[in-house]
Amino acid sequence: MWIGVTSAMHQRDAAPVGTPKRRTQAQRSAATKDLLLAATVDCLYELGYHKTTTYSVEQRAGLTRGALLHHFPSKSTLLIAAAEYIVAVSERQLAAEGTEFSAADIGDELADWLWRQFTSRPYFAFLEICMAARTDSVLSDALARPQEVLDAHCREALAHLVGASSDDADFAMGVELSIRFMRGSAITAMLGERPEDHEIRRRWQRLVAPYFASAGTGRDSRLDGRPLPG
Repeated sequence: MWIGVTSAMHQRDAAPVGTPKRRTQAQRSAATKDLLLAATVDCLYELGYHKTTTYSVEQRAGLTRGALLHHFPSKSTLLIAAAEYIVAVSERQLAAEGTEFSAADIGDELADWLWRQFTSRPYFAFLEICMAARTDSVLSDALARPQEVLDAHCREALAHLVGASSDDADFAMGVELSIRFMRGSAITAMLGERPEDHEIRRRWQRLVAPYFASAGTGRDSRLDGRPLPG
């Protein structure tokens, strides 16, 4: 979902084989914005919200202050754009996800897949912005939509990977419970993994298993209706 954030954003700008064409002003501007936003994600992950400043971002991106202020005149506008950038990256990465869960190991695979999404560098960066938004009404208002879209991408990708029917209410509830559990667990993990965390996730697997019992019966019967192992 999140592998190669910067490279994923810039693959679209790769020069074709042969004589490279001169980029337009719009293309150069878009590339600069992508570079700044990728640097913002890195700073949020490595430095945290409070130490992520416009100066730290411009230094990480290797750009001038004028270039940053041209696109993002304030820290708030930069962080809002970064949240939207993370959502855009997630959509592309999830659409390209080629994993398929096997019937025998669906429980472990599903749990591991979700855990990778919610403990990735960009998602931790997203959480940094979310936590700052608790006391910042501008950020709070602006983050509601990106959070909804991010969750929707996760739901759609998981349904596709598992092969669940679009009208499977039990599966939908299982995914919703899982997203909320993983989000809370990710916040805890930001402080460092504890020895008991793996067992807690295993317990969650067993609790949510009934919701996924029929998943996959709509595509190749890959999961043949069996519940998650626990």
